[in-house]
Amino acid sequence: MMKKILYVFLLAAISLTACDKPDTLPSPTPKDLIQGTWLLSSVSITENGLPVDDVSAYNGFVLKIDGFKYYVSNGNEAFPQPEGEWGFVDETYKQVRLDDGTIIDITTLNADTFSFTFERKGSSAARNNIVPTRVFTFTLKK
Repeated sequence: MMKKILYVFLLAAISLTACDKPDTLPSPTPKDLIQGTWLLSSVSITENGLPVDDVSAYNGFVLKIDGFKYYVSNGNEAFPQPEGEWGFVDETYKQVRLDDGTIIDITTLNADTFSFTFERKGSSAARNNIVPTRVFTFTLKK
């Protein structure tokens, strides 16, 4: 009789274990999602508040994020350096700070889309060489 009770108890334990939900993988964090190579989907630029019509200079734009380093190709005046360091501003993961002090506002960050906006202040470095203030909005895809 004791053996039967032990077998029933063992069978119940096995069936309870078998009915458990499978372990689910944790959701990727923003730090995970932002990593990788991002290709240009669209870009819009304003100069001193007015839209720039010709954005063809950004055709082929690529942003690669590897750890806390970024690399760009075809960034022109938006990303004056072809590489640099970056980090999230805080735990809300809504802003990124580049090593030159530029703050990027993230509008979308998921597994396949990364959209952000930032401003580059203009200057008048030399006579007749005025650089306007520009606001860049990039939408990138993996």
